[in-house]
Amino acid sequence: YLQNIGGLLNVIPDSVKKIGIGSFANCTSLEEVTLGGGVTEIGQSAFLSCDAIAKVKYTGSESDWEKLSIGEGNEKLTEAKREYGAK
Repeated sequence: YLQNIGGLLNVIPDSVKKIGIGSFANCTSLEEVTLGGGVTEIGQSAFLSCDAIAKVKYTGSESDWEKLSIGEGNEKLTEAKREYGAK
């Protein structure tokens, strides 16, 4: 688990398939997340209390995003502005 990792999480690479339960919970200064298109599952509360998240860059397509399994407690992630096909 990461705690308070700071302003910008650069990249969760394409090689990562699953983001575990509570992985980034309480990283309150996290503003932007780049997710690799290889991510297929985001665990429950993986981004809980990450209230500063304003933007999610996703290297996959919008249809790929819609297929993601996203657990409860990730509302800040799912409500953030998204950019698809990010590199």
